[in-house]
Amino acid sequence: MNPTIELLNEVWAGARTGLTSLRAILDITDDTNLRNEIYRQETEYQNVVREAENLLAGHGERPDGVNCMTRACTWTGIRMNTLTDKSTPHMAGLLIQGNTMGVIELTKARADFEGAQASAQDLAARLLALEQDNIERSLALLEQAEALTTA
Repeated sequence: MNPTIELLNEVWAGARTGLTSLRAILDITDDTNLRNEIYRQETEYQNVVREAENLLAGHGERPDGVNCMTRACTWTGIRMNTLTDKSTPHMAGLLIQGNTMGVIELTKARADFEGAQASAQDLAARLLALEQDNIERSLALLEQAEALTTA
């Protein structure tokens, strides 16, 4: 087991899962601010996915892929969770939950594969910072949307 390859696969899978989640929410919301934030996050995740793929290719590897069942469960979970509440605060909350799960999983992976090369560690750190920033930005959206509904 090569810790560099393992960590890069974790980074790739985390970013791909983030993309699946964002696209599921994008299909549901009409809120311009939320859509703009989703587009911004989507671009950042796509950059991480590409960089992980390039680093894996440099090791003669390809991403392991995200389990089809995991993608389906993520998409279905978001759809089910928004059946009765499509409000921006609720969807921003879902983004916060998803990014928090990503932070937890990535923090665990970084510890599990601490022997990975610096390039993999750096990309993992970049994704971790992205997810932490996404939480802050989603919190701001949630607070802004809640302030509009109470005004």
